[in-house]
Amino acid sequence: MQNKAFVTGASGHLGSALTRSLSALGYQVTAGVRNITKAKLDNNIAGKITHADLLNPDMLSAAMDGADIVFQVAANFSHWSKNSQKEIIQANSDMVKNIFNAAHDTAVKKIIFVSSTGTLARNTTGEIISPNSWCENTYGNPYFQSKIETERLAWSLAEKYHIEMVSVLPSAMINNDLSHSTPTTRFLQSIFKGELPLDLEFDFNLVHINDVSDAIARAGYAGKTSHRYILANPRGLSVKEITQLAQQYNSSVKLPRRVGKNVLLFIATLAELSKYLNIEPKLLKSQVHFYFNQKENYDISLSSEHLNFSPRPMTECINEYFFALASFDPFLVQDL
Repeated sequence: MQNKAFVTGASGHLGSALTRSLSALGYQVTAGVRNITKAKLDNNIAGKITHADLLNPDMLSAAMDGADIVFQVAANFSHWSKNSQKEIIQANSDMVKNIFNAAHDTAVKKIIFVSSTGTLARNTTGEIISPNSWCENTYGNPYFQSKIETERLAWSLAEKYHIEMVSVLPSAMINNDLSHSTPTTRFLQSIFKGELPLDLEFDFNLVHINDVSDAIARAGYAGKTSHRYILANPRGLSVKEITQLAQQYNSSVKLPRRVGKNVLLFIATLAELSKYLNIEPKLLKSQVHFYFNQKENYDISLSSEHLNFSPRPMTECINEYFFALASFDPFLVQDL
């Protein structure tokens, strides 16, 4: 395979993993990054790094020129900012518009669009969530609102420009690389350190980032146009179950208390007062509404069939991560 792939957000957590997966399949990779002075490719990756500001249409077209396929990974991953409409929702929409305009101008044949399981239907009953479902209420959370709006925009632009498009929807991603700090790793660290006093009472669905990046790379040639593929574990774990895994490594960790939705909303209301000091709140009311009592059980049959997606179990991923954390403090390691 000699296809030329352009990857946006290539220096990020998923983007860097994807460049490795693509190179392993024989792609010639152009890694688009925002800060070229700090970026580097692994020695075994066939390709190059280029400066790609997704909010600069001319620069983006020049960076994308010559690519056969684009992997759109980059996005503003934040649940809050001083001006969420401009800095999250509008910025992400502008990036998607620029990506598709540049793809049209440079005759790109196919785009693999990285969306999120946050765009899928929510449920509290444990029903299996279909890849064809859509979330109907984000409760004003700008990140999830942005993910839904940008994916719908991408489908519209793909149709307008007659570009083949495949959408992939990963859940929260993890590996044992402690150098990347993400909302997911910070959440797990808070559990591991016993710093999560209250149970937010929702299922958490985690998947290993290498399983995701390999599946996305395969979507380049095996993904069916106009399909959405869920890249997650079939079943999520509760905060209690994750805490019990942490207790194997740190015996001082206590199970978080369950206090109910109304108390969590009251705490979030107090936390949001930090916005007036331009400090990001630790908890948002929109997050409580969005996550509370949610069951993250997904239908991954299409991903397994078309993309050979077979994620390693969540318990294995979490144990691997907790062991890496415990390795920094041998007093936390218990006899297993």
